Amino acid sequence: MLDYGMTIYKYCRVPCHYTGFNLAFRVDSGSNPFYFATAIEYENGDGDLSRVELQNGALGSWLPMQQSFGAVWKLNATVPGPLSFRITSSSNKTVVATNVIPVGWKPGQIYYSDVNF
Repeated sequence: MLDYGMTIYKYCRVPCHYTGFNLAFRVDSGSNPFYFATAIEYENGDGDLSRVELQNGALGSWLPMQQSFGAVWKLNATVPGPLSFRITSSSNKTVVATNVIPVGWKPGQIYYSDVNF
């Protein structure tokens, strides 16, 4: 709660419903061959993301990402792509965005998936 003089502002997270949108992944401008970060946008549903995992190409194993701040998740690793994401919401729903970010991804680019909660 923030108090600015006589007005008190109270903030809370509300469910978002993005009709017609799927999850989008905005590659952070600081991403490079040894560090990858992405903002996950247009999350439809009932809460925060509790877990984000990344799969690099055909390696098969899922690597847990760390929440950097807000909607940005990061991984200190080399990830040339293609990149898939397994995302779990705070209500324990999981979706998988397969090969959503291609080989040769670029910082600052937005890549759109075909899934949402």
